[in-house]
Amino acid sequence: MRIPATQFSEYAEAILSLPEASSPGDLRVDPLLLESTDNLRIYYAPFDHINTAAKVIIVGITPGERQMLLAFDAARQALVRGMSAEAVLEAAKRAASFAGSMRSNLAGMLDGIGLHTALGLTSTARLFEDDGWPLLHPTSAVRYPVFKRDRHGSPKNYSGTAPDLATSPVLMRYVYHILVPEIVSISNALVIPLGSAVQRTLRRVVQEGHLRSDRCLFDFPHPSGANGSRVKDYAKHRLEMEAVISRWFDT
Repeated sequence: MRIPATQFSEYAEAILSLPEASSPGDLRVDPLLLESTDNLRIYYAPFDHINTAAKVIIVGITPGERQMLLAFDAARQALVRGMSAEAVLEAAKRAASFAGSMRSNLAGMLDGIGLHTALGLTSTARLFEDDGWPLLHPTSAVRYPVFKRDRHGSPKNYSGTAPDLATSPVLMRYVYHILVPEIVSISNALVIPLGSAVQRTLRRVVQEGHLRSDRCLFDFPHPSGANGSRVKDYAKHRLEMEAVISRWFDT
């Protein structure tokens, strides 16, 4: 496994040489392949920006196809404009993180438990805008896009199961070697894992002593519209999540 977290320069030339992508297949190329198993492929994408001053860390499973496309497009444009590596990576992450309807779903759910008030924002949707962006660090359990072959052999977004994220030796290496140091480096931020797969993973990390449990807002449902139990699970845990936010930001 290659861990390119501080080696963006290794990929800058490859990003510039890529054609303007119209599908994720244009980006699933050998120069960007980090790791391959029987049914998983993990590719580099420019999601390496870390905001050490953030007050909130939102942790998804892994960037999906849409996020991968947006990140490469933003990175390519920034490189053409001659921006620094740090600025390129920030532009890519800002353009791609939780992009699409997931952002609006996520903002509505976070507003419903009072995060916007705790942060002094009119809405947590502002976290993706100029005034709120300095407060946010969006990331993933596996920082780079993971694709799983379906029964026809076609690559699909990995959803956290089969293999289970929390028990997969391959995927947990990315958690231990990238995500955990990343979270530790942002010491004053509340950690919000999205959905059951990421929560199982971070609970394991907590149990092993790598992360304090009081930093984590557990039981937050994955905001994807495909999550059929999202509304029910959110209502079930809403009050306890409100209490966690109040306690964290009052300390």
